[in-house]
Parts: sequence; C-alpha cells; structure tokens
Amino acid sequence: MTVDDMGMPIPDYEVLKKMLQKRDDPQRWVNEIAQQVLKGMKARVRQNVMFEYGLCIGSLGPERVCVLVQKLEGAELEIPSDVLGHGYIPFEDDLSKCKEQITKELIAVKYRASI
Repeated sequence: MTVDDMGMPIPDYEVLKKMLQKRDDPQRWVNEIAQQVLKGMKARVRQNVMFEYGLCIGSLGPERVCVLVQKLEGAELEIPSDVLGHGYIPFEDDLSKCKEQITKELIAVKYRASI
C-alpha cells in the first residue's frame, strides 16, 4: 500500500461547498478554501489496491496475508482499521530495509500452513 491518492471526509467537503457559495472577497475566499482543503486532505491507498487486498484476504485467509504499508514523512497514510488487525509491515522508500521482517512473515505463514 503506497500513498497514491488524497481524499477528505464528507463533512469537510460540505464545508467547502458552503464556502464556494460565498464569493464576496475573492482573495479571502481562495485562502479559506486552500486552508480547508489542506486541513481535510489525507493520504490514501488507491481503491483498486484496497479491493485487491480484500480479494487476497477472502481467498487466502487473513492469517496468510501481510501488507507492506508505505510511511512517508509529512503524509500519514490513512490505513483502514481492518488492516491494522492483520499483519502489516511499514516501509519508507526502500523495501530492502524490511527484508528481515518480510522473511519472518513468510516463514510464519509457511509454518501456519503446515499445521
């Protein structure tokens, strides 16, 4: 899972819609809109990636799926709470740094599969 999209909750979107209706002072209006957008936006995983993650969980079982989750400074990835209940490995820009952790997960899955 990587930071590919930005999104905002519906309440923040509703505030933006109301702000769009006020156009008395264009400069103030633009600044308010920009601040509201920046405040509400969160880094998200692409929807198709979440769908494919669900397919993996459904076909392999949650005990046999581990997700690699990108961590970027200044862009906290919004992770659905369902993912947090399963195995996941955070990584920054280089997957080789978490090679040992990935290996441990693969060995654990192989062990669980043989039981």
